Amino acid sequence: MDAREKLQKDLQAAMKAGDAVKRETLRTLLTPLTNAEVEKKGALDEDDVVKLVQREAKKRREAIEAFTAGGRADRAE
Repeated sequence: MDAREKLQKDLQAAMKAGDAVKRETLRTLLTPLTNAEVEKKGALDEDDVVKLVQREAKKRREAIEAFTAGGRADRAE
C-alpha cells in the first residue's frame, strides 16, 4: 500500500468515526497531493509524497506561529 492509499483509507476511517479534525486534516493534505499528481500527470513516488507532507506541515506550523504572534489564538487553533 502506498502513502496515498494509506491517506485515503485513513480519511474514510475518520469519516466513518465522525472525527472531524482528522477528516479535515487529511483532506487538507490530500488536496495538494492530488494537485501535484495532476501537475506531474501521474502518480507521485513515495519520496515526493513525503516531501509534500513535510512541506504542508511546515506551512501549517508557520501559520500557527504567525497567528499566535499576531494575537489571533482563535485562528492558530
